[in-house]
Amino acid sequence: VEKLSILKKFRGMPVPVGTIMRQGLPDTLVRVGQPQTSSTISNLTSDAPMISGVPNVPSTPGTPQSTAPQVIVVPSMVEELEPWERTERDLRAAKQEREFLAKTLLPGHESMRNLDQRINQLELALKEELTTAISSFELEKSHMVERFEELQKKMPNYRKVLNDFDEFKQDYSLMTSGKVFWENAYGDLKKRLTSMEFTGIDMRTELEFQGFTMMRDQEPVSPSKKTLLIYGVVLGLAMAGGACFGLEKFKSTTSLVSDTERITGLHAVGVLPLSKSEDQFKHLFKNTQPGNEDGYDMRESFRIIRCSLPLHVARENKCQVIMITSARPGEGKTVVSSLLARSFADSGQRTVLIDADLRRGRVSELLEGESSSGLRHWLEGKTKRLEDVTVRAPGEGLDVIVRGSYSSEAIEALGKPKFAEMVNELRQKYDRIIIDTPPVLGLADSLVTARVADGIVLVIRADKTTQRDVITGMEQILSVNVPLYGFLLNGVDLSKMENYYYYSSYYPKYYDPNYLEPSPA
Repeated sequence: VEKLSILKKFRGMPVPVGTIMRQGLPDTLVRVGQPQTSSTISNLTSDAPMISGVPNVPSTPGTPQSTAPQVIVVPSMVEELEPWERTERDLRAAKQEREFLAKTLLPGHESMRNLDQRINQLELALKEELTTAISSFELEKSHMVERFEELQKKMPNYRKVLNDFDEFKQDYSLMTSGKVFWENAYGDLKKRLTSMEFTGIDMRTELEFQGFTMMRDQEPVSPSKKTLLIYGVVLGLAMAGGACFGLEKFKSTTSLVSDTERITGLHAVGVLPLSKSEDQFKHLFKNTQPGNEDGYDMRESFRIIRCSLPLHVARENKCQVIMITSARPGEGKTVVSSLLARSFADSGQRTVLIDADLRRGRVSELLEGESSSGLRHWLEGKTKRLEDVTVRAPGEGLDVIVRGSYSSEAIEALGKPKFAEMVNELRQKYDRIIIDTPPVLGLADSLVTARVADGIVLVIRADKTTQRDVITGMEQILSVNVPLYGFLLNGVDLSKMENYYYYSSYYPKYYDPNYLEPSPA
């Protein structure tokens, strides 16, 4: 098989389908088989040079090529495999079949004897193919040697033709270059004649300065300053208006309730002004007077939030367990949840505040001192009674369950039934349960805690929370199928003129307790 494969490399390439072949030519390198319907017979190969897809077969002297019969090569005339390749393929198949039967049959079995006889026949056939291929190779080799000697005899004529061609090519290039030179010279001369006919030979131009002429009033050529001023004013106003419109259009944050309602599709449950000091929140949570009018405005704002929450809740919703969250950290959710719980407690409702932010909860900072135990101890089973983790906040009617120390196990326990059991137990004792949770984006704590809440309030920081964060946070909240009561716009800067006029209806001076007091002399 190796020898036959080597001999095949020296055979000609297969003749392409569609090639026109001439029959009856004495070229041993071209073998044409007659097409049969059952199977293909032989390969059509040729080592002769190709001219335009047709083999250049030498003709016999005295025999015109135009009268030789022609045949077109079709797919049925071209065989894919050599005869020895088919024999070798059958031999391999027979050997594989014998190996397979040898596992179950003895050597003397009839099937084994038949296979051995077939293998011997195929091996003899391969040897005959090799003998035939070697003979054919020797014949082709002798034919190629004869062709090579004939071509060697024709080489002097070929070199003479090449030399003549080079001489003719050089003469032609010289003739062509001379013609191009005379054509360029003729074109240049024609241009000169044309210019002389147009200008004349001795044409001369003289310019003389005659001074300025006063033609400004009749045909003004300078720009009018008045017109330019009008154009400048109009263009400046248009650019100013366009810049303001563009900044407002591409603004990523918002400080107006109407814009936030349009972006989120939710109702605003309240608005909180920007506080000047953080101590104000501690005074309000402890139910002490901060000593300035900002404290009154903040307390009044939470009364509005407390009263507006039931307006955005369905009748079947109890609105008893309210979860406060935000999109990102630092948006004031802890302050909102703490002061909202204080507002419910001031109205006479039994209220409890749960610090469910087990990572960075800050409700304990608003109390007098931190408790040794908290929600973490309850979820881990270290405390059996809720009274042990409940702290009484300063004032009336408000209890607080702080988070306790940080623990990753307690964070996982928020999604377990123990936390839901605690909330159900608190429902029996309190009218309102306010839960402070971590931000929605980036953490799963709020989504786990939301399952025990009746509704959610989203805190949005004015001029800080981006519209993208608000929309993404809403999508996260709505994915847990918990009602979203609305949003609370926190930290509105009333010192800005647009906010002052927009929110003047939220904070009228008529409700200021010091508004009607006489001014000091």
